[in-house]
Amino acid sequence: MPPKKAVNNPVSNLVNNPVNNPVNNQDNTALYIGGFCLFILLLFFALYLFKSFFEKKTPSQTATNCIIGEWTDCSNNKRTRVITPATNGGTCNEVDTTQTCTNCVVGNWTDCSNNKRTRVITPATNGGTCNEVDTTQNCTNCVVGNWTDCSNNKKTRVIIPPTNGGTCNEVDTTQICTNCVVGNWTDCLNNKRTRVIIPATNGGTCNEVDTTQICTNCVVGNWTECLNKKKTRVIIPPTNGGTCNEVDTTQTCQTITTAPNVPINVLSLDDKYIVFNYTSDSAGLTGQTEYTFTVSGLDLKATVLIVGGGGGGGYMGGGGGGGDVSLNNIIIPIGTHKIRVGKGGLGASSASNELSFAGFNSSLILQSGTEYTYCGGGGGASWGRDVAAALKNGYSSGGGGGGALGGGGNPTSNGGTGNGLSGNGGKGGKYPIGTGGGGGASGNGSDGSFDPINGNGNGGKGVTSDITGSNIGYGGGGGGGARGNGQSETCKPGSGVDGGGNGGYFKSPGSVNGINETGGGGGGGGEWRNANSGTGGTGGSGVIIIRYNM
Repeated sequence: MPPKKAVNNPVSNLVNNPVNNPVNNQDNTALYIGGFCLFILLLFFALYLFKSFFEKKTPSQTATNCIIGEWTDCSNNKRTRVITPATNGGTCNEVDTTQTCTNCVVGNWTDCSNNKRTRVITPATNGGTCNEVDTTQNCTNCVVGNWTDCSNNKKTRVIIPPTNGGTCNEVDTTQICTNCVVGNWTDCLNNKRTRVIIPATNGGTCNEVDTTQICTNCVVGNWTECLNKKKTRVIIPPTNGGTCNEVDTTQTCQTITTAPNVPINVLSLDDKYIVFNYTSDSAGLTGQTEYTFTVSGLDLKATVLIVGGGGGGGYMGGGGGGGDVSLNNIIIPIGTHKIRVGKGGLGASSASNELSFAGFNSSLILQSGTEYTYCGGGGGASWGRDVAAALKNGYSSGGGGGGALGGGGNPTSNGGTGNGLSGNGGKGGKYPIGTGGGGGASGNGSDGSFDPINGNGNGGKGVTSDITGSNIGYGGGGGGGARGNGQSETCKPGSGVDGGGNGGYFKSPGSVNGINETGGGGGGGGEWRNANSGTGGTGGSGVIIIRYNM
């Protein structure tokens, strides 16, 4: 073994030669510590070299580095891995065995727009997982179907749901609805009727209907002529709700027969009348003509004019009174009835002892016994006599005119008094002039006076009727006669009205008769020239007229 070489130990030198310390031996303690530390380091370095030398000398030990395992799946935001340590001096970098991780985050879809929606994917971190998902998707909003027709006050509709997140506002699928209500037509007025339409609600239906409509009421045609005791008429029906009173289209005919036969006067198809006149005295009657009047089929609604005969004029005296006049609307029932028409009274003459006659009554006597009788007019007074001397034949109608009484202070003659239906006769004047007019059916005769020209009274007014289709006067009083001599050539007779005759005068001997078939009073007597010249006029005969619709 070779001899050991002396080693130059710095530490030893430093210890043994403190005089050579650069710090001039000011802090020996620090020097000792520093040397000690250096010694320790050198010792460790020597050990390392020793260890390395011996390990390299061991052929059976192979160095392996550490093995880093795979990460586990991310769970609870964490993943781990296993590190297999290095062996025999293998190396190993410092690595984590635990790591925070996140899976991907799938964002919410956006609202559906233009039939498309999108979403954002936040990627996974540190090996977090992420399933494959779409970031764009087709989508549809809901489709609201049309309402069905309104049925049983209800309508429905179908909602097709949205897809892939499409939106849908909340809408009803069932709704109450009403169809329109069509009101009733009003009555037909002025050929028009209307109705109110209550509108439909919530889509209810309403057919197009009119609210105004032309309408007509029925038209009732005229009756046909009677055939086989029946007559018919046509009813043109109303249109569009026009009205029609219930009327017959067939009717049993009213059949009218008279005996003796009297012609029927026709004003129109339905409007007719019959005139019954005095012709002669019927058997068993004085001053009256009798007829029978038979109604069959239906009762007859009629207007009946009855006029009594006019009174005769006085002998050189007052005018005769007019007969009563009555105009009645009556029902003449089915059956046979009697009609009696009175004649006019005769005027006074020397042959009648200067007494005038009243007119005769006229009557309608129904089969039931109901009687409609109207009186004849009173006779006019003769000269020098009171009217009371002429009260004959049941006189109670228009009063006869008063005659002029004699001189010597005799009082004047009053006219006859009517029966309340007819007027009074006029008062007589004083001899030799001034006879009174006869009373009319509706007015008094005028009085006579002492006027040498206009001293004779006019007849009273009668009644005017259009029962025959024309206005005719009935029952007028006769005018007073002009009693006088040659000194009174200008003396005027009284005038008759409404069928009454005028008075006579000396230039025209003989008075004027009353007009027949009017019940007018007779005229007064004329100027006395001979035994017959002062005879009073005859009163007009009475009449009965029946007007009816069939």
